[in-house]
Amino acid sequence: MSELGIDIFVGMDVGSDSFFSGDEVKTPRTPMGDFVSLGMMSRLEIPTFYGLAGYGCDGELEMDDLERNVGKAMRAGGFLGAYGLTQRDVQDMFRICNEFPDPVERWPAVAATGELGAHRMMLTEPWGTTVRLTPLAAIDLFFDPKTIVEAVSTPVLKTRDAQSLAEAEQILLDMGVLPETRLIDYVDYLK
Repeated sequence: MSELGIDIFVGMDVGSDSFFSGDEVKTPRTPMGDFVSLGMMSRLEIPTFYGLAGYGCDGELEMDDLERNVGKAMRAGGFLGAYGLTQRDVQDMFRICNEFPDPVERWPAVAATGELGAHRMMLTEPWGTTVRLTPLAAIDLFFDPKTIVEAVSTPVLKTRDAQSLAEAEQILLDMGVLPETRLIDYVDYLK
């Protein structure tokens, strides 16, 4: 970062899984990338912001659990502000999502067009999952990553000192969380 002269860092999670504490009804389906990124961001010495886009639109946490955990981060002073998507943002997001398709990334733009309510999304399970889009899905919420880690995200605290991917995977497995890096093996096993 010093070599490139980077003096601010912004990371984003689309959905909810970075706010997983371990006490939820469901475990997140794609936690590893978010946990590793959030752990790294919580150690940066430059101004760092962690954005939550598409509030709950990945269907990975129940909305009650997400709201409880976002509330914990807010009560701890970690909420830094918000940004609502403009119609120009929506056009740009749809264009980018057409180039790099992902089942989750498009939902904030869909919400900003007013297509609210329940939608079916194909993510990791063959039957799909239901996501519920609210107006909040069209607003990016920004938090201090250190506060999220300290006030909410126990798995990040446990995995951020891991010395290898295998060690981080094992920590999550011991917590009862299946990391996405093991998903192919798991699905193959089910066959």
